[in-house]
Amino acid sequence: VEGRTPVINGKSLYNKKCSGCHLHGEQDPPRIYSGKLGATATLITSALANPSAMLNITPPLILTTYEIEAIATALRPVVLPPSQIADSFTYIPPVGTRQYLAHKFRQIFLPVSPSTDPAASAQDAAIDVVITKNIFQQVGALGGPCSRYDAYCQGELSMAVTLFAPMLPVTNAARRGYMTRACDEVLSRSGAVSNALARAGLSSSSVADAASIKAIYQLFYLNDTPAQAVSDAILDVHQGAKNSHLSNFDAWRYSLTAVCDSVGVDSL
Repeated sequence: VEGRTPVINGKSLYNKKCSGCHLHGEQDPPRIYSGKLGATATLITSALANPSAMLNITPPLILTTYEIEAIATALRPVVLPPSQIADSFTYIPPVGTRQYLAHKFRQIFLPVSPSTDPAASAQDAAIDVVITKNIFQQVGALGGPCSRYDAYCQGELSMAVTLFAPMLPVTNAARRGYMTRACDEVLSRSGAVSNALARAGLSSSSVADAASIKAIYQLFYLNDTPAQAVSDAILDVHQGAKNSHLSNFDAWRYSLTAVCDSVGVDSL
C-alpha cells in the first residue's frame, strides 16, 4: 500500500548483508554477537557513503533508508524494563565469617567482665566452649580461612577445607544449621541467659514490653529498632511461654532464642 512503511527484519538483513565482515548474528538477539553494537542509522549511512570505510567492497552495498533503520534497530543495545533491572540488582546483605559470629556471640552471651565467682566462671567457660565448637571452628560452613596458628585446622583434611573456605560467605542450609544449633546450645545454659539479659540492662524479673523487647533485639541487631510486627511476635513468644506455666526467666530464654535464630543475625 502506497505510503505504508515496509516491515523489514533487521536481524535477518544484517546476517545477509553485513555479517560477513562484522560477525554473525544468527542467534537472537543479533546485537549480542555483532561487532557493530549500537551503530546508529546515521553512522551506517555515513559508512555506506565512504568506500574506504567499507573496505572498497565490490559491488558497493546499497541499502534503502528503511533497511538502514531496521539494521540500526537490531543493533540497538538492550534496555531492560524497570522490573527486570530491580531484580538484577537486588541487594543481598553480606554475612559475617565464623570469626565475626564467634565475637558477636561472645559479646552477647558472656559477661562484660570475667566473674570472680568460681561457679559462674565455670559456666562462662562452658558457654565459650559451645561458641567455639559450633561457630569458631566451623570453617567450611561459616567461612573465614584458618591461620597457621589454629591448632584445630591442622592435618590434610582440615587444610583442604580451609583452602575452599570463602572469605565472603553466603547464607546456606549448613550455615543456618550451625547457627540454630549454636543458639539452642548456648541458651540451654542459664548463665548465657543471665549474661544476655544483663547486657541488655534487664534481669530475670524484667517485664516483657516494647522497651525490653527492643533491648534484647538490639543485642543481635545493633542500633536497629524492631518493626512493630517483629516486636509483637517476640512478645507473643514470651507470653506463650508464661501461659505454659514457665518462669519469667525461661520466657526470656525462649524470647532470646527466637531472636538469636532469626534470619539476619549473621548479616554485617
